[in-house]
Amino acid sequence: MALKTCFTRAFDLSSPIVGAPMAGVSGPSLTAAVARSGGLGLLGAARYTEPQLRKEFEEAQQLAGGKGAIGIGLMAFTNTQLLDTALDVKPHTIWLSFGDVAPMAARVKAAGVKLMIQVQSVQQAIDAVSLGADAIVAQGTESGGHGASPTGTFCFLPEVVDAVAGIAAQTGAAPVPVLAAGGVTDGRQVAAALALGAAGVVLGTVLVVTEESLFPDHWKARYVQSTAHDTERTVLFDVLGPVDWPRGVDGRALRNRFSDANPEQLLGKAKERERMQTEMDRGRAEADPEVAPLWPESCSYGCTILNRAATFYILWLTYVAADLQISSRFG
Repeated sequence: MALKTCFTRAFDLSSPIVGAPMAGVSGPSLTAAVARSGGLGLLGAARYTEPQLRKEFEEAQQLAGGKGAIGIGLMAFTNTQLLDTALDVKPHTIWLSFGDVAPMAARVKAAGVKLMIQVQSVQQAIDAVSLGADAIVAQGTESGGHGASPTGTFCFLPEVVDAVAGIAAQTGAAPVPVLAAGGVTDGRQVAAALALGAAGVVLGTVLVVTEESLFPDHWKARYVQSTAHDTERTVLFDVLGPVDWPRGVDGRALRNRFSDANPEQLLGKAKERERMQTEMDRGRAEADPEVAPLWPESCSYGCTILNRAATFYILWLTYVAADLQISSRFG
């Protein structure tokens, strides 16, 4: 069953599903799998070099076989130099998030590339409309990985939808499509997001455990075994990490031996911080999930089977959501 929305029409897709551009997860295989399912696949390019971006974008296009669409995800506060290469390879879409997106957004629009902007507040959504966003991603606090919204997805989403619709009513333009991100892992949640005014959804955690994900199997297994009670929002891993994230951004991470033994308060003690940094550096180098961070969402209903094909998850979610829509209309 197809789910057609203003987003699928504006982006020329057959599915309103977007694969989140997760660094270290969303490589060519996963990105192409989302595209082959009729959705928008996004390369998690935030840590790429320019040659790597060219190589992996070309590979993703080849694997997609002309189906769906391939885009690139970038972070505004750290990827400004990578934007030239991203535009040069002519992606379908560029996704921007975190930091001052305005300068990069202007260049994306000038290049004629579809622009998606992820937001964590209503004001950011209003700003995204003024920047010419072709779609806005409303990220709630359930999201795995990095974010800044204090509000749950299914409360935040209608706030953004209403704000964007209000601008459209004033200007006479069509509302910018709004997508839900955070805690969407099964078809019921897709249907709920659409009922709340979303024109599509962004999948993250549920795609991490697929066979196309770049994650090693022992990391994927931790996602499958985790529940919402095993995650927490924290700055611990970022303060000890390689990226200087903007103020106000934290991350939802899986609790592990390191985070349980080292509360954030210890970061203020010089000797403790030095000890923690040494242990974290070693844990990252060894890919030890009891030290290095993993970033699942707080909702993982759909993450129950390891290494199933991404196309299966996407088609399953789409079928369930479409069936629920029909049931709600006709009883």
